[in-house]
Amino acid sequence: MRLGRTFESAGRFLQASLLDRPQLLGIGWAITHRCNSRCPFCDRHSGPEGLPTETALDIIDQLAELGCRRVHFTGGEPLMRKDLEELLRHVRRRRMTSSVNTNGALLMERPGVVDASDSFLVSIDGPEAIHDRYRGAGSHARLLGGLAALVRANKPRVLSVTLFRDNLEQLPYFLGLATRFDTRVVLQPGATHVLGSTAANPEAPEVERYRAVLRELLADKDAQRWLWNSPAGLRELLGFPEQHGLRTHAGRITARLEVDGCMYPCSRSVNDPQAQPAPNVLDVGVGEAFRRMPRIDCSGHVCQCAHNIEKNLLFALRPSAWWNLATRRFGELARMAG
Repeated sequence: MRLGRTFESAGRFLQASLLDRPQLLGIGWAITHRCNSRCPFCDRHSGPEGLPTETALDIIDQLAELGCRRVHFTGGEPLMRKDLEELLRHVRRRRMTSSVNTNGALLMERPGVVDASDSFLVSIDGPEAIHDRYRGAGSHARLLGGLAALVRANKPRVLSVTLFRDNLEQLPYFLGLATRFDTRVVLQPGATHVLGSTAANPEAPEVERYRAVLRELLADKDAQRWLWNSPAGLRELLGFPEQHGLRTHAGRITARLEVDGCMYPCSRSVNDPQAQPAPNVLDVGVGEAFRRMPRIDCSGHVCQCAHNIEKNLLFALRPSAWWNLATRRFGELARMAG
């Protein structure tokens, strides 16, 4: 049964890529804008708590009926929602997989969430002094406790590292942490703007230093063992903050659902005039919102998101990107089984 669903998903992916017939295979859902941190590079720490539980459960039902395969919960901090475990378990009941993007500070307090989610993307900014300066005193210690909880639960996990002005020299620390917690690191540059805002990001990395760090990684095969990024993806990110020419998958196989129910091709497009007016799933339903959503053209735009870069490479059917995904995935499964 699982193999059949895999082949079905592959066929729908090819329809979207080769025939330009959009298929919603995955969604990134900002379920709250509440957060327990006040990071200077993010404006998503206050505001709407999110849609009511019953509404969120109905949206999950609609996603399943539309053939969605993966629901990625983000925010804000998703663990600020008391009903997150309930939402995750409903995703599982509807035979979809789930993942949670988190700062990790609340994982020890929410064992039910740890059990209910299929995987986790955990943000870390550096050693204690740097991480706590960004996210608050004691946050680094709570993060490490959360990672230990994921290890005990044998949950797939990836460390999300955004390279800022003050942590560019910390790659040995990040790679050491990946070794310690038997995981990988996904790298991307700090955005040119504050997340959730159009204001300039005060923590954006100095460009030449950032590029030097990525060149060192591309020359270091041993370090690449611990990276989630593919070499091709790193080369694309090396061009930051210049424009890129990749054909986008956003709006073709994935979408972004905002805290108010508006649907966009991706998180960057929330502030993109091309994506306006955004349809709202509360008004027209998930399927119709996906159909009405503007199909933006990201070629020639700056995209700092490593995950989007990797999906764009897969969407372009680059053999090296597919090989990297297959070998990385099999390696993760082997480590989790062992």
